[in-house]
Amino acid sequence: MIGQSPVGEMFGELSIRIVLWIVLATFLCGALWYMTAQRWLLYCALGWVAVLVGLVSIDRVVVTDREQLRRDVRRMAAAVQANDAAALIPFVSDRRADIQHRVVRELQRSTFRTCRLVAEHAIVFDYQMDPPRAQMDINVYADVQATASYGYDGSGTGGVVLTFEKEPKVGWRLVDYEVYNPRQR
Repeated sequence: MIGQSPVGEMFGELSIRIVLWIVLATFLCGALWYMTAQRWLLYCALGWVAVLVGLVSIDRVVVTDREQLRRDVRRMAAAVQANDAAALIPFVSDRRADIQHRVVRELQRSTFRTCRLVAEHAIVFDYQMDPPRAQMDINVYADVQATASYGYDGSGTGGVVLTFEKEPKVGWRLVDYEVYNPRQR
């Protein structure tokens, strides 16, 4: 789901193989109906179209925790690229004021020209904890200019481990993050 395409965004987590098989079956039934003029083939083709529409509709309505985290992380990366701390704060837990201040401080010290996800290594859920927790290990490509205190101007790929907790009525919110050098892991 990294580097989301418009087609991927339309079908969400629905397997592209399933979509292709249904489209192929629909085309095959439609072509056979056109050649033979037998109505049952037309009904079969329309049935496959209905199945595809139903599957896509269900996939759009039902949002899994994994899908929600992926969408939130993409939105967080967009907020970082826009250097918009105000857009990033809603993703951080209200119970973690220290993390909110850290996010704001780090965005004030740096100007991001680019920030995009390049790899997703793992999403691990722990529903046994109260509240439930999730950790997401990702690689992010960033082109950044930092202030004199950091002394960095350039681009590169860094690793980030994001820790989320599921809050009632709100969903997954960031409670901690760690930036690491992926070459040293």
